[in-house]
Amino acid sequence: MNKLIEELIKKGMGNFMDRSRDALAWADEIYLNDRRDEHELERQ
Repeated sequence: MNKLIEELIKKGMGNFMDRSRDALAWADEIYLNDRRDEHELERQ
C-alpha cells in the first residue's frame, strides 16, 4: 500500500512540475521569440 501511495505522489509531483514549467515557459517572452524563430527556420 505504501508503494502505491509513493508512486501516486511521484506521478502527481511530476505532473505538477510539468505544468509549472510549461506555465513559466509560455510566460517568457524570450522563449516565445526563440520558438517563433525556430519554427520560421524549420519552415525555410
